[in-house]
Amino acid sequence: MTKYRVSMQLLFMIVALLFILLSIGPVQRMTARMTAAIYLTVHYGDRDLRFQTLEYSSQFGAYMVSYQDQDGQPVGLQISSKQFPVFILFDSLDPGA
Repeated sequence: MTKYRVSMQLLFMIVALLFILLSIGPVQRMTARMTAAIYLTVHYGDRDLRFQTLEYSSQFGAYMVSYQDQDGQPVGLQISSKQFPVFILFDSLDPGA
């Protein structure tokens, strides 16, 4: 019973630490950029996309991440949730999705 209690306390502390870290601005920006990089690698790994900018838009309540392809065309992603930016709301390469 005590092993269960200790493991549950440890799990709770880890989750609490994660939520605290995600409330810090630089960590949120890093999470949004990492989310965009993973998404683009999984969906468009064959394209040569280069990171341009990352900014938080208070009007949309989301992070706007822009990339540029080898032809110079802009590619944009809208990543939602300021607190936990991992949801892709808009992908300019696949606007219908």
